[in-house]
Amino acid sequence: MTRLQIFGWTSDEFEQMTLRKINKRLRHKRKGMLKNFQVGAIMAETVREAIELRDQIDKCYVVLGYVALDDAGKGRAFKFLIEKALGWDDAQVLAGKLALQIDQCCDRMIAEQKRAA
Repeated sequence: MTRLQIFGWTSDEFEQMTLRKINKRLRHKRKGMLKNFQVGAIMAETVREAIELRDQIDKCYVVLGYVALDDAGKGRAFKFLIEKALGWDDAQVLAGKLALQIDQCCDRMIAEQKRAA
């Protein structure tokens, strides 16, 4: 067997793997900019939202997070769905892309802060 793919990974496994990739990308000086990162089950807050998400609830995890320069409240949030049936290799690629996007977002926020100063 040359390639082994793991199916059925948990939200915790994806969260831990993605956090490692994000922290490696951000380096220790900017790790504090990631204020929140969670992976979990989809939870509907309203009946309408439950109806809209009914096909996704059992098939996807929700990934959400928040990046900011400081704790003042100004930053950028992200939220998206990831398929539970996605192969582990593909999940790692997606996590790497997310880490890159977060790093680029941090670059933009730092540049904006310097321009404003």
